[in-house]
Amino acid sequence: MLLPWNEMPLHSRLWFYTANRVLTESELELLTSNAAKFCESWTAHGKDLHCSFQCLYQCVFILVVDEQVCAASGCSIDSSVKFLRESESLFNIQWFDRLLTVPVLDQDTKPFTIEQLIKAYEQGLIHEDSKIVHTTAAQMLQFKHSSVLPLHQWWAWKKLNK
Repeated sequence: MLLPWNEMPLHSRLWFYTANRVLTESELELLTSNAAKFCESWTAHGKDLHCSFQCLYQCVFILVVDEQVCAASGCSIDSSVKFLRESESLFNIQWFDRLLTVPVLDQDTKPFTIEQLIKAYEQGLIHEDSKIVHTTAAQMLQFKHSSVLPLHQWWAWKKLNK
């Protein structure tokens, strides 16, 4: 059951998927339409999942489920992965590289590989206080509290600050 993003309870569970590139406006419209259809029919053991989604910066897709109503199970999580795999084929993108990061850079927010992040840091394009999308938040509360983190609080900081 698709619910509005802002009505999801703070205890809701999050899953983040970062695309390897920014989606175009038309791709984003189609992804949004397909995600709404997916969420409307997403179930676990025959029970509707109370869920929502959001796409940030046209490259970070977030699924959220209120697991106090009904927990996502192995099969339901598999179906969400199948949905994203289908969108990979449709848009010629990749969602499953967990090492991609998304620094929030005024006009040029896009996914960075760790190597690109290190190079940008070495070149002074980003610094320890640069904001990074918080794709490791496990619950809506964490994400609402800090949807972006300063780079020095990010898991990749150790790789940059050797």
